[in-house]
Amino acid sequence: SFQTYGASFDAGLFRGRMKGNMLGLGVNLFNDKSGDGILRNMTASLGLAYHQDLGNEDHYLSFGVQMGMVQKSVDPTRFVFEDMIDQNGVIPGAVTADVLANDQFTYLDINAGVHWQSTFTDNFQMYAGGAVFHLTEPVESFLGASDNALNRRWVGHGGMKIGLSSNVVLLPSFIYMTQTERSNQEILGGTSIGFA
Repeated sequence: SFQTYGASFDAGLFRGRMKGNMLGLGVNLFNDKSGDGILRNMTASLGLAYHQDLGNEDHYLSFGVQMGMVQKSVDPTRFVFEDMIDQNGVIPGAVTADVLANDQFTYLDINAGVHWQSTFTDNFQMYAGGAVFHLTEPVESFLGASDNALNRRWVGHGGMKIGLSSNVVLLPSFIYMTQTERSNQEILGGTSIGFA
């Protein structure tokens, strides 16, 4: 079974004091249990962004960074390894010869990105951005391996809002993601239609 809990909060700060510019602050908490609690992922992160007005609050360029602590843990007493099984199934009270180097690890994870958005007319808006995740390429391993790094993930995205009439909008968008030296790539595109 799986249980996932999360909570987040974000707020814009100092917009009135910064002449249309603004700081953004966010907090994200995440707790995930997989396989009846055998694997657990607890993450707490803090994000900070700066939004620069490029003209009449219709055009913005934003920069952001997120830093978080990630803790992953397993309960090895609940594992069943090959040497704990015979022709009749699991051997009661069996102990495995396979030993984990760590039953938990913790690391700092840092992400950063940039985003541009513009409103050209009441019927036409555009946005585009990019981000990089896992800047520190942290190591994840319960076996003590030092070469199991969480590779950087690069993301690019964009889209438009096109007013077709006073109450119908077209929302085409795309996202491109790549990780592990371009061996894992994903491109998604689509369009939504909104009605007011």
